[in-house]
Amino acid sequence: RIITSYHKVAVTVSQVKSCPMPGVENQYQRCVLMFCEGVAFCRARTLMTIASTEMKEKVDSGQCDLGELFRVYGLLPEFELQEVRLTAEGEAVPGFGRIYRLAAPGLSCRIAEEFAETALNLPGEQHAFPGIPLIWSDFPVTP
Repeated sequence: RIITSYHKVAVTVSQVKSCPMPGVENQYQRCVLMFCEGVAFCRARTLMTIASTEMKEKVDSGQCDLGELFRVYGLLPEFELQEVRLTAEGEAVPGFGRIYRLAAPGLSCRIAEEFAETALNLPGEQHAFPGIPLIWSDFPVTP
């Protein structure tokens, strides 16, 4: 939403994965890519813990996707910014990112967003676009 407002252009989201975390009860993983005019500028990886039995059943049965839970249940989550990081100048893929937590009754998410440097200059011509940086290689959800 921030990028859409900042650039006054449409942003599309493509889901890479949305599934249970292997071997971990009540945890799920989600990864999406965000695009502006066909250019991927952000990767968002989410580690979600679902404490609510009802929410877990809806997700497990396919009635509700992980990305819809807050909206479907009318939840306004609390936001906690945990970390902000810039890639070092001269790195192969320059960019920036943040890790934050969203929490509401029955549901908690830890989200790592990694932005390509070009996210600040969308839309427009992208010369030698190097991609989206992998800022948090130790984040539990892989790209």
